[in-house]
Amino acid sequence: MVNGGRKRMFIMEGKSDVMFLLGLMGVKETKKRKVNEFKYECYAVDGGTYVCNGNGKDQACKMAEELLEEGGSMDIHVVLDGDAANLKCGDADMHHLNHLNLDELVFDLVETMLHGHCDDEFTVNLLNAERSNKDSKKKAYLAMYLAWKFREKLGIGNAKYWTDISSFYHCLGSISSELIPELDKGLDNVINLLRD
Repeated sequence: MVNGGRKRMFIMEGKSDVMFLLGLMGVKETKKRKVNEFKYECYAVDGGTYVCNGNGKDQACKMAEELLEEGGSMDIHVVLDGDAANLKCGDADMHHLNHLNLDELVFDLVETMLHGHCDDEFTVNLLNAERSNKDSKKKAYLAMYLAWKFREKLGIGNAKYWTDISSFYHCLGSISSELIPELDKGLDNVINLLRD
């Protein structure tokens, strides 16, 4: 428990955000951390802190407002992408990524991790060409492919094959926490708050 016995819930925008954050927090087995205490998809980070899937910006706000209306001894935090920086969710504590969205952060993260480890000219040119792509999800899938292709160089050679983008985000989070402070201060602040 934190804050004098008060529980804390961090409502993330989506499933991939939850998995990435759990990876950053060092949670290896997410299935073992899933809790049924709430009517939402939530995972325990520690005894009194939970990270939950908000199923999108609007649903995350609705979820926060419902929990706040119910009252109780829980601090509610909502973590949204940078494109929702002006969105408020009632009296919930709001946090935002500095990046437009998590997919953009993941692209930057993989690009940063490959820099210096990958001298493949095609890969470097591909990353440079895709940097300005407005379709963030396509950039994230490219990052997933490149992380798999260069997994030995990235130190994840023993990684299981990722069946979906959420499992990739979890794996990436587990090896990249030291890069977050320089890439996204908003997310770094959330991580520090979770560790308090």
